[in-house]
Amino acid sequence: GVSRGLTLAETRPHRYRCSKMASGNSAFRDELTCFICKDLFKEPKTLPCLHTFCVVCLDEYAQKRPLDREQGDSRDNLPCPSCKKKFALSPEELPINFVLRNLVNHLKLSDANTGASSAAQGPDSDEEPSRKMTCSQCEKATAITICRKCRDWLCPVCTDNHKRTVKTKAHSLEEISEQSPLEDPIDMRKSPYCDISGHEDKKIDMYCKRCDKVLCLSCAVTEHNGDAHDIVMASKIVGDYKEKLRRLTEVTREVQQKSRQGIADIDHTLASLEETEQVRAREVLEEYGRLKEELDRQRDRLLRKVKQISERKKARLNEQREELTRVEDTLQKGIQLADDIRENCIPVEIMYFQSQMEARLQELCREYGDYPYKPKANDIIGFVKSNGLERIKESNTIGSVSAEPDPSSFTVDGIENAHFIEGKQSKLMVTCRDIIGNKLNEHRDEVSATLQRVGQENPIIPCEVRNNRNGTYTVAIQPQTRGPHRLTVSVNVSGESSERPPYNIMVSPPQRKITEATNVIRDDNMKNPLGITVTRDELIVVSDITAHCLFVFDRGGNYLRPIGKQGNGELEFEAPRGIACTPADNIIVAEKGNHRLQEVTLDGGFVRFFGANEVGKCGSEVGNFHCPLGVAVNSEGFVFATDSMNQRIQCFKSDGTFVAVFGKWGSGLNSLNVPYGISIYSQPRVLGEGNRELLFVSEREGNRVQCFEMQDGAYKSVAMFGSKGQDRGHLNEPVGVLVDSNTGYLLVTELKSHQVSVFTRSGEFVYSFGDRQAHAQFRTPMSVATLGDSHIIVTDCKSGCLKIFRSLDI
Repeated sequence: GVSRGLTLAETRPHRYRCSKMASGNSAFRDELTCFICKDLFKEPKTLPCLHTFCVVCLDEYAQKRPLDREQGDSRDNLPCPSCKKKFALSPEELPINFVLRNLVNHLKLSDANTGASSAAQGPDSDEEPSRKMTCSQCEKATAITICRKCRDWLCPVCTDNHKRTVKTKAHSLEEISEQSPLEDPIDMRKSPYCDISGHEDKKIDMYCKRCDKVLCLSCAVTEHNGDAHDIVMASKIVGDYKEKLRRLTEVTREVQQKSRQGIADIDHTLASLEETEQVRAREVLEEYGRLKEELDRQRDRLLRKVKQISERKKARLNEQREELTRVEDTLQKGIQLADDIRENCIPVEIMYFQSQMEARLQELCREYGDYPYKPKANDIIGFVKSNGLERIKESNTIGSVSAEPDPSSFTVDGIENAHFIEGKQSKLMVTCRDIIGNKLNEHRDEVSATLQRVGQENPIIPCEVRNNRNGTYTVAIQPQTRGPHRLTVSVNVSGESSERPPYNIMVSPPQRKITEATNVIRDDNMKNPLGITVTRDELIVVSDITAHCLFVFDRGGNYLRPIGKQGNGELEFEAPRGIACTPADNIIVAEKGNHRLQEVTLDGGFVRFFGANEVGKCGSEVGNFHCPLGVAVNSEGFVFATDSMNQRIQCFKSDGTFVAVFGKWGSGLNSLNVPYGISIYSQPRVLGEGNRELLFVSEREGNRVQCFEMQDGAYKSVAMFGSKGQDRGHLNEPVGVLVDSNTGYLLVTELKSHQVSVFTRSGEFVYSFGDRQAHAQFRTPMSVATLGDSHIIVTDCKSGCLKIFRSLDI
């Protein structure tokens, strides 16, 4: 069957169609089948939309089809059965589709000629059964002949009549079985006759231009005469209309090409859409997998946090329970003993224990009467859900797990590296946290702080505290005296208060700034001074890399004596660099040329060597040196030296025993690039007893200063600052380094910038002195030392002198 009516635009060339008929093409038969009756066209008529149907089928369709009044249907306005486009359907007025009618007739003729063959193939043959031609005259019997003149198909009776009639007896008749099925149907088609009553025998071969209508000669004479009509022979004007149709056809083909291109584009888009569908589906699955993985990760994170909070609370509660169990046991023993004495002892025995028992029970009541019996943790673990998928998308989390504020879990940020100055305000940040140490964004806590100078008679000074409304509090500290102080911080949450052990802090004198040089020490014996140290008796000791010895001066700069000479034996030096005093006021010398350390006394006595090198040779094994440049000694007598070419720091006991080594070549933390100067600063620990010892090391090639501290049994870098440059805070070949014990500031000599830069211990630039542009103050500043509580000494190597500067409070 077919699914639509055949349009004129779909009719193919006749010779092509004839060949299809000859080959029994079933698709061609479908094209000649009516959409309504599903049979070959019978008197096909064409609608304005160019779809073709049988005239009888159209008439029945117009009469029987249900009307859709809401869509504007009426008997005079019905949609096309195929495309649904609406027309006034008057089948008698519609034009006959001569092309299809002739093709149908030719198909029937072909079937008639091949009927015997089809019948011979049997009922299982794929060929369609033969169709018989109906007589054109009586329209009842089967036609057996065809008239070549009038194109009528005639049954036997009508054939005889055709032969006897005067008008038609001269026509040529042929048997249908003799007609070739490949013959062009144009040669076989029947000329149209007029359907006006009385004109049925008249051929339609005229055309009225004004009425746009084909007609017979009789109609032209009777109905279309006069000036109102313009009658011409159809054969004479058809050429013009063929040309007009040709041009319209070309335009239509262009439109058709657009439709074909549109179809091609749609096919391409469909193919691309299929591919896009697969890609997007894959992306959806990947995104789903990613989101699921993220949700799983968040689930695990929140579950871990729930577990962590619970475990921390359980640990605290179990610890408290053990403590209270011990307390309860102690109280029970006291109560039991008192009950036993009271109930089982005679009066004398009771009086014997009376004083001791009374004192013990009173002691227990005092000690445990106000003991913290309330649980130190509760059973609350908070969970806040994210409201829906959109909220999860925005916050990138499925919710949050939280614990209540814990008064004992707060931190004082920055106190380790804070620099406190007498009379100046410093600020610290207190961060409140929950039981597992997470920062809280709420502000339900109350924080207080007090400051007291070490000593029982000193007053306790309250500190100003500002609530930042984000879980942090700013504590303002303004000590009025210098020296060691204790800072006490207390946090109160919902009536429960927690106070940490006091923080130990050191308050420095007011900031000092170096003024002009107050003295220059020169001596004919001193050529190129490099290292410098000051003894407890304020004797100034200097190493000279050209004289290969040490020189001793008094506080006023008066030359006293030399120590040692050039060589590699005891009390002999080769290119001595950094020097330092021991607690016994001996001098440790770093000898670059002899690759060792040597300890001597102030009066010129030899004590010992440090380093296992063979004399005059360098080594890389631990305990050996390759160009040691700087040396420092702590309060316990431990010796630290910069092993410059091995890119490390080595530590020895005061008796020369090797202790430790740390550092390697590189530019990161715990790495060194030509370590040069070294200085040790000791300060009370912020929490607990003892001192915190910091080692500051300058790196000449690294153009920075690095701070090391003993942590977990090893020295590790805890801070680093500086980079190569001439601007403020930059360093240009730093060599000497010293922590000023009077101010706590770090002084660094810069070889290429010809100056001394001053920093806080945390690496913040304060100021510098010297001249970057010329050699007005320094040519080559190498080492620095403090003299008393207000003077700084700097060795200016190429100038051959020591320069003393005064520092004043500002």
